[in-house]
Amino acid sequence: MTAPNSEIRPGIPPGEVLDEETFRRLLALEANRATRYRDFFALCLVQPDQAGPKDETGEMLGRRVASKIAEFVRSSDVVGRLGDGIGVLLLQTASSDALRVTERLRSEIGNVRFQGEAADTGRKITLSVGEVSFPVDGHSEVSLLSRARARLQEAVRSGGNRVVQADHS
Repeated sequence: MTAPNSEIRPGIPPGEVLDEETFRRLLALEANRATRYRDFFALCLVQPDQAGPKDETGEMLGRRVASKIAEFVRSSDVVGRLGDGIGVLLLQTASSDALRVTERLRSEIGNVRFQGEAADTGRKITLSVGEVSFPVDGHSEVSLLSRARARLQEAVRSGGNRVVQADHS
């Protein structure tokens, strides 16, 4: 039995990028809901490869990339800023579908020119992504985020501009 997932986003306009606390709270709620109804979803942690140290310019770039990602995903999906990047909660999305979505996001973001300094004509951004699936990779917000972070770090260590997910074969 599958329950509607609209209750995860009450009062949140489509395309809005959530703060970390709200995103984590909604992730925990979705994990509980998906457990109860034997549902599934994917969690992706995204990091722009060109994001430098945690300074004002890096934060601004992160906000711009997160806003663009929110434009490219379904209105039922959830995007939030996290301390280590951008979280994307793809509701009722299997791992194989999540891979297609994240590869499309990488391609779409790669086609956008992000403005930097005033004299800058814009620069292209590549993304590293760590993807996990509920319930295969974990049942709680903490375990899912931990595994997604590990996969994101693996993507970055492998040179960036790639998606890393678990081998569920």
